[in-house]
Amino acid sequence: MLDNLTELATQFRQMIESADRSKLTEDFERFPFRSGVDASILLAQYLIDLGYGIPNYVRGELYEPRLRWGHAWIELDGIILDITLDGLFSDQPPVIVTEDQYWHEMFRRLDEHPVSIHVFGKRNTAVLRSAYHEIIGLRVH
Repeated sequence: MLDNLTELATQFRQMIESADRSKLTEDFERFPFRSGVDASILLAQYLIDLGYGIPNYVRGELYEPRLRWGHAWIELDGIILDITLDGLFSDQPPVIVTEDQYWHEMFRRLDEHPVSIHVFGKRNTAVLRSAYHEIIGLRVH
């Protein structure tokens, strides 16, 4: 399953990089920098649509005396899927799919819950759905 999820997360990251970011949410303007929230939510929806079940969305914070960094990723059956850690740490690969908690245990978990694009209210769901369709290549009229 790890190999399958790695392939799918890599594919999704490549689709984001190829998408017209002006048609996505503001979160993607400087992808992968500061874009973990929406990217994680949309990756979760991609996995749901492919039949992998509902991942957990995790939002964490890394606190240093002069710095506070927020970050988000998803977890599915004990596997971390992170497609934006390289936006915080340039020495990290663009896609991380692992059961190893090393990097993610540094973050204090602020929020954790099952996620899909349909749990954020009508307006946010419409915005996320539009971005999702743009990324995966579906045109919405």
